[in-house]
Amino acid sequence: MTTRVLTLGLGLALLAIVAGSYLLDAPATSATGNLLLTYGAESARLLAWALLISGGTILGTWYFRAGLLLGGLGLVGALFKLSHYPGASVLLIGSLGGLAVLYSVRFVRKPAKGQLDVLKLLLVLGSCGSALLLLLRLAPLEVRYLPPCLLGLAVLDFLYLENRKRTAGAPANPH
Repeated sequence: MTTRVLTLGLGLALLAIVAGSYLLDAPATSATGNLLLTYGAESARLLAWALLISGGTILGTWYFRAGLLLGGLGLVGALFKLSHYPGASVLLIGSLGGLAVLYSVRFVRKPAKGQLDVLKLLLVLGSCGSALLLLLRLAPLEVRYLPPCLLGLAVLDFLYLENRKRTAGAPANPH
């Protein structure tokens, strides 16, 4: 998918969030508003991650494959947790900790680092860290708001940089 398509999808998801928030006010439309708000927020989160990953340089590297493996282990751990199987917490802690370490190593080894790279590192560390803290019940529930805020900052910075690249390559206005 191109950046333009993902950005359009993200804009539509944000529009669904706004419409859902508006529809929550009236009792007759609150169920529809709740659906729009919920699905809009989750769609926006998935599209934002897709935008950051597709626009980055991690695709096709061994870091990406290792991250997919660790993410798969995390998914198995979550399913174990839902089914109350033993070892679920160990799988989740290993997966989240492994993802944080893997992305930190990738960041350190990356030759050129920009503001977006730092935001992505903070996003990964904040997401893994808050999930671990919530899993171990070491932090209040409000810590779950950190990753979406970091994701929003990273996406805004990414879109700003993409816009600067696009306008820098455009011909000057002859007026």
